[in-house]
Amino acid sequence: YQLNLDRPEDRLPTIIIFWNVFQHFHPYLDHAAAWDSVFVQTMKRLSPTITRAEFMHAARNLTTSLNDGHAYLASTNSTGIYKRPTAPALETAWVENQLVVSKVNIENTPIQPGDVVLRVDAKEAKGLVDYYRGYLSIANQENENLLAAQGALNWLGSSTGNVNLTLTDSSGSTKTIALNSQNFQFKATAPAAIRALGDGVYYVNTTYASEKDIKENLAALQQAKGIVFDMRARPSGSFTRGVLPYLIEEEVETGNWSIPHYTFPDQKNVHFEPVKKWSVKPNGQYLPAKKAFLIGHNTLSYGESCAEIVDHYKLGTMVGGSTAGTNGNINFSGAGQVQLTWTGMKVLRRDGSPYHGVGVLPEIRVQPQLKDIRLGKDSQLEAAVKFLQESR
Repeated sequence: YQLNLDRPEDRLPTIIIFWNVFQHFHPYLDHAAAWDSVFVQTMKRLSPTITRAEFMHAARNLTTSLNDGHAYLASTNSTGIYKRPTAPALETAWVENQLVVSKVNIENTPIQPGDVVLRVDAKEAKGLVDYYRGYLSIANQENENLLAAQGALNWLGSSTGNVNLTLTDSSGSTKTIALNSQNFQFKATAPAAIRALGDGVYYVNTTYASEKDIKENLAALQQAKGIVFDMRARPSGSFTRGVLPYLIEEEVETGNWSIPHYTFPDQKNVHFEPVKKWSVKPNGQYLPAKKAFLIGHNTLSYGESCAEIVDHYKLGTMVGGSTAGTNGNINFSGAGQVQLTWTGMKVLRRDGSPYHGVGVLPEIRVQPQLKDIRLGKDSQLEAAVKFLQESR
């Protein structure tokens, strides 16, 4: 029987199936908010008259209540795999308690980084952030507004017709801009993997840097006075094998992970089997410069595996914000035309204390500043550079 979300009678079993998946197989169900009442709350939001989109929003009450950064409920494509969105036209951030344009990825628009969003059509910006928060499952509550604001305007590229944005600019003037996704011309951007910042300090973007990039810049990096490694987005898969060996003088290994084995319902008598650790050996070409590592709310999953190694072995100083507090392999489950993801492993700190919802904390905490965004500056990167310069 193929569940069809266009039939109201098929929406009820879809919720029942997914609630039971989490009830019996989620390793962090104790982190869920009032989980026993979530099922009833979700079912009460269903009615024969709601649209498919309204059903999806109601169903996400299950995943948002889990407080799990991997948890998401999405429509599937023909292969059953969720189609990830392309880069948004406008990137937004929560800065000084406001929804702020942090980056503009389209050409020919008067919108500038640092413009404060007041309204989107008739909806107040804060209300939009609050609404988007209802789509998100967030383990580290410290990052709640940051993540909600980041996704608040991601949908612009798929909208039809005009969307009117009311903003204030750096001069305090209010402007209303009509955007139409049919007219978007995206900027061509190719971030540098490694670049010199001056005064002997280098920047390495771990999302793009490979061992080949390190080798090509090895002479300069070995003579550097300081190196900033940016881990605020997902590091490339080559980080642990291709980049990390240059940052260590002794073998390192990953943290405290285990796989739950369920043989009883309702989380009873769960057996956790430790996972074999990854180990990384030095390659004899150690980079001796002082190091700073940028982390934040987008440092998630594999990125947290990398950040946790850096933090545990004191390979450098962590700068920025708290990581997502969400690590471990992702589980997938599908029913009808909906797909679920959630954290499958149990991850603890090396001393056995909780990691989920905590993550890696920065030693130097830096929040982005509105004035810096307007000047095209990266507050966290500048703080890392300043630290490296002053600690020589």
